[in-house]
Order: sequence, then C-alpha cells, then structure tokens
Amino acid sequence: ALRELGKVDASVEALQRAAKHNDQAAANEVWRDLGAAYLAQHKPESAAEVLHKYVARREYDPEGFLLLGQAL
Repeated sequence: ALRELGKVDASVEALQRAAKHNDQAAANEVWRDLGAAYLAQHKPESAAEVLHKYVARREYDPEGFLLLGQAL
C-alpha cells in the first residue's frame, strides 16, 4: 500500500522489517513486494537478489518471474 501511495522508501523499510522478523512472512510474498519496491527505487541488483529467493520458493507465481525479468 505504501508503494502504491508513492512512499517507496517507507515501503522498503516496512518490508525489510517484515522479512527480518519472519523470512516466510505472508507465504514469502514479502520478497516479491520488496523486489517490486527496489525496482521502484531503481535498484535492480537488490530487486534481483530478493526476487531470485521469491521465485525459488514460489515457482508458480508469474508475477514474481515478471518482476525478476524486469530486474535483470
């Protein structure tokens, strides 16, 4: 929600806290959302790192692969 409101930095901070608290928060979706937030910050390397983790765990989610492709 923060990313959609244009508050990308706040979004990244919240998602990083969630990931640190629980590596599998919301069935790993924290990694997909963090990757999307990194893309919004123009940090494709950081996005690719977390999105690789996401697609390894959720290989059936096309959105994760789309975001990973954008990061790469």
